[in-house]
Amino acid sequence: MSTIRALTFAIIVLIIGSNSRGGETRFERKAYALTQPVLAVDAVDANGDGKLDLIAVGESKVWAVLQPSGDKVVLVEDTAGRMLHGCSLDCDADGDLDVVMSRSTSNWIFHRNAIATGRSPKEPTGGDWTIAWIENIGTTDREWPLHVVDRELHGVHGVTVGDVDRDGADDLLAGTFRKGPYQDSLAWFDFPIDASREDLPGRTLISKGEAKGRAHYLDFADMNGDSRGDLLLGASGGGTLTWWEQPAESVEAWQKHLIARMPGATHPRAVDMNGDSRRDVLASAGHGEGVAWFEAPDWIRHDVDSGVRDVHAFDVADLDGDGDIDCAGCSFSMERVWWWENQADGTFTAHELDNDGGQQAYDLKIKDVDGDGGLDILLAGRQTKNVVWYRNVGREDSTSN
Repeated sequence: MSTIRALTFAIIVLIIGSNSRGGETRFERKAYALTQPVLAVDAVDANGDGKLDLIAVGESKVWAVLQPSGDKVVLVEDTAGRMLHGCSLDCDADGDLDVVMSRSTSNWIFHRNAIATGRSPKEPTGGDWTIAWIENIGTTDREWPLHVVDRELHGVHGVTVGDVDRDGADDLLAGTFRKGPYQDSLAWFDFPIDASREDLPGRTLISKGEAKGRAHYLDFADMNGDSRGDLLLGASGGGTLTWWEQPAESVEAWQKHLIARMPGATHPRAVDMNGDSRRDVLASAGHGEGVAWFEAPDWIRHDVDSGVRDVHAFDVADLDGDGDIDCAGCSFSMERVWWWENQADGTFTAHELDNDGGQQAYDLKIKDVDGDGGLDILLAGRQTKNVVWYRNVGREDSTSN
């Protein structure tokens, strides 16, 4: 990192928060310009130095933004493009986090369909996959190997991780929305796998054709206390938040339950909001208006912020370390970024992280990037073509000079 850039980062400190519980929460903004719209963001140790680096999933490239230098390295490039989402997962059980990517569409699917109907189309460019993962090799000196997860699920807008089969290792879950044999379907993939083999991970359908309404983002949590993880889904076109109950036996169907109707719903997150040991759902409408939480078991709606729209980048965590769940999000139409502070009395206070009307986003994740114990906010800038790290620098005593 150059001296100029380091100084620039050092002075961009946003003082936000309330004074009522130990001072103001502060975030430091670090933005890194890239050459493509960024659709997903995460953090893994990309070069084996023991520090987390930022991962940015663009339309056709995946970058590592190394920390603390800020150097940008392309981990993989696929000319077919159309990448839409991603997350981190230890896919091969080697102790480090790999990167999963999904595509909004695949020309290879259209190619195979054309051949099946007797046509002779030109072969597409780029890789033949709709979900893939790139293997963390502990260095950024060369591109990371790409491994195919699936070639048939079409229109994978969201992926998430969770231990579906309760074997102690996280698996991968995905939803689809585009036309094809698996339109409006949900599936999970058994991980970890042997990276030295070309076998695809085992795919199990959760639902075939029943996840209607343009499936967006997913969460995984035990919603009914039976010690089995369940799937949560936001469907923007259908305007629904649902959860899908995992059966006792793997051969049985997952049962769909309606949580609430929320026009433009995209991001459900399962959390206990009121300390009653039940999983409530905190959600945003990435293609609609509002952030709200729905109280279990009757799913009573409580507005967090009814005045925002298109919060298509959203995550939840205890950002200020006071023991309750806060949330953060960015509106791609309003081009503003907030975090909402839980006041522990059923109300939330909105704090703007970026209020100059210029920051775009498509994905947001909350992680402790620098290992200082404070949860940071990572943002994938879509039209702004950047990745932004809002570093949590803790509370400042409002009574100090």
